[in-house]
Amino acid sequence: TDQALLELARDTAEAQRRSHELTQLLAEVGEAGELDVRRTEIALRSAEDEGRFEAEGWRVRKDGSRFWASVVIDPIRDPAGELLGFAKITRDLTERRAAEESLRRSQEQFRLLVQGVTDYAIYMLDPSGIIVSWNPGAERFKGYAADEIIGQSADVIFTPEDRAADAPGTRGGTGRPGRAVSGPRARVLGGAGVQDG
Repeated sequence: TDQALLELARDTAEAQRRSHELTQLLAEVGEAGELDVRRTEIALRSAEDEGRFEAEGWRVRKDGSRFWASVVIDPIRDPAGELLGFAKITRDLTERRAAEESLRRSQEQFRLLVQGVTDYAIYMLDPSGIIVSWNPGAERFKGYAADEIIGQSADVIFTPEDRAADAPGTRGGTGRPGRAVSGPRARVLGGAGVQDG
């Protein structure tokens, strides 16, 4: 019935909220390096109540070194549903986390670099020719602010002659990602456009 579905949705939302709160608490407790017993109690209670507990956070090895871990705890029950214990899987994600952080920093540096260029119009098109990024140089040359051009077809920034000649990205031909093309006014490298004006 509709009422049963509404109650299930409400219960699911409440369980997700409690799980999020517990995960946040565990992260805070884990970061502080204290109250390990309390952290374990919370995780086990969550696994028992909700059928599973998942979290990521810092953990400490026997030698005192820290590692970023993914922890999954599942309750183990007998056929009658009685709790027998828990299964816990801990995975070391330190390298993955470091790689993600390095990628995030690299992307931010690239974004800052592109945003600092005003002598060239630098923008990116998706595979269908929709503008997905727009730097201050593009605004300077083309006159469109980023918030009014992002999401629009690249057709609006090319002349009818450019469109007829299949300027980069206008028909998904020469401007599709992975191909580099050049012309007197535009160059596209892997879906990013650079225009001299």
